[in-house]
Amino acid sequence: MRRIRERGGFSAKDLADLLAWSASRMSRVESGRRGTTVIDVVTHAATCGALPEERARLVELATATDDGYWLRPNSAAGSHGLLGLTSLANQESVATAITSFHLAALPGLLQIEGYARGLFEWAGAVPRDLIDELVARRLDRQKVLHGHWHPEPRSTGARTRCGTSSAGHG
Repeated sequence: MRRIRERGGFSAKDLADLLAWSASRMSRVESGRRGTTVIDVVTHAATCGALPEERARLVELATATDDGYWLRPNSAAGSHGLLGLTSLANQESVATAITSFHLAALPGLLQIEGYARGLFEWAGAVPRDLIDELVARRLDRQKVLHGHWHPEPRSTGARTRCGTSSAGHG
């Protein structure tokens, strides 16, 4: 949609002003995030002069059923699951709630760098030269907790382990 807008000669700010949209609404429409309606998509595309077949494709995408997850077989997960972490991060970024229970470790979204590194080193399941990248990806996943569309926190596992009803609710 950004390309359609640019091809139509509009900056994001100019189109947002013309449509009386906020900058965040323009961003949501162009990125396909939650909260985008078919009317928003069609209005954006038509205003920018999108071709009829482009508008039809955008409506198809906007009305497509969201399955809520993607499956990737382990054999396609790439080197030690690095691609699997990308898929997991994608799922977390669109989640409305994340419930996680880990009996022997903190959930990945709650781990600090030293803790995550220690787990990877202790497990010995990946080559040492990949640990830095795995830790970086694990920490990068935490951005979802601070974004505009952050998931609802759930802490059942932490409450059980810590013995308090306020664990995870800072």
